[in-house]
Amino acid sequence: MSEIKPIPSENLDGFVDIFADAYPGVRVHSQADKEKLCERLKEQTADPRICDYGLYRDGRLLGVMRLFDFTMNLFGRKVPVGGIGSVAVELMHKKEHIAKEIMQFFLSHYDEKKAPLLVLWPFRPDFYRKMGFGLGARINQYCVKPHSFPATGSKEHVRYLTVDDIPVLNDCYNRYAETTTGTIEELEIRWKAYFKPTSTMKLVGYEEGGRIQAYLIFQFSPGESGSWLDNKVDVIECAYENREALAGLLTFLHTQFDQIERVVFTTPDDSFYYILEDPRNGTLNVMRPVYHESNVCGVGIMYRVLDLERIFDILKDHDFNGQTCRLKLVIRDSFFPQNDGGRVIHFADGRPRLVARGDYDVEIAMDVADFSSMLMGAVTFEKLYEYCLADVSDTAYIGAVNRVFYREHKPICMTTF
Repeated sequence: MSEIKPIPSENLDGFVDIFADAYPGVRVHSQADKEKLCERLKEQTADPRICDYGLYRDGRLLGVMRLFDFTMNLFGRKVPVGGIGSVAVELMHKKEHIAKEIMQFFLSHYDEKKAPLLVLWPFRPDFYRKMGFGLGARINQYCVKPHSFPATGSKEHVRYLTVDDIPVLNDCYNRYAETTTGTIEELEIRWKAYFKPTSTMKLVGYEEGGRIQAYLIFQFSPGESGSWLDNKVDVIECAYENREALAGLLTFLHTQFDQIERVVFTTPDDSFYYILEDPRNGTLNVMRPVYHESNVCGVGIMYRVLDLERIFDILKDHDFNGQTCRLKLVIRDSFFPQNDGGRVIHFADGRPRLVARGDYDVEIAMDVADFSSMLMGAVTFEKLYEYCLADVSDTAYIGAVNRVFYREHKPICMTTF
């Protein structure tokens, strides 16, 4: 019989052994590598939101995970959210339902904590989709010439950030998070790793009026030719509060054209190509009839509604686009059966109210994974219906249901865990 319990920070050796074998791409092979990773994990557990757990059978550690007590912006509301990472199973005990038990514990743990939502970064999206996690928004990665960025802003307010700037940097990020659905509230401890002597990251900020209004995290990397004169700037993260601050940072990137061959810019903004003078990524690939390859896309963050009643109670004052509609929502959730089944929700001028029993105008049905993606705004109901991922009792209501759950902006998550 399995037992799942916290692993004290002084006993992380077993965690590291299992993790290193489960993720060989992390390149933790030697004993020295393992000791270094163990120390890094111990440092990270100084974050009060983090707790490491192990699954034991007959006293042996066979599986591990790291849980995160997050607070996330959901349509302007701060909501408790559970996160999971570093899920790993001992190599000799694969296919013994250990990962399934870990995930079931994860769901039950945060159900007891009254968290309505869960988030994770998947090592395989299909694996977690079967457990009810839905895809979030895509990320876009451009690889463009520096002069493709506009130089319309001023570098006067752009400067390097130092370890002394951590408090104001964290304030800048959290102000951004307060206006952006999907973002996770951060603590100052998140930024310390960027300023370690061993870090290759560089941070610049746009400061005006004594306040950091935007920041850019980047590092240098070799270009494709291998020549020491061929280098790239890899932009890891960018957040900004206003267009002047963004313009200042983009001007900073523009001015690197005499030294840098390409800027690799990763962004969740689907419209970012429009700001670039030349959005082509240098491959010269052309799709029919004449579409120039501009960027690559990736899927990552996944969301899961854990408790339907709880999520609509939290959102009882949220405006679902002013719609009035009596809706029966049927959710299929085989992995967490207490969330399975139908609920009737009356939307009046956009405000939802769950009713125990009541009449409804239309019934929709879908898997919890697809509902989670739709609720977050990563996909529309119209598309789910078009792709045969959702059903509706009366097609005349497709537009109305789509308007209820439509989100102008897709969710953004910049927190790695």
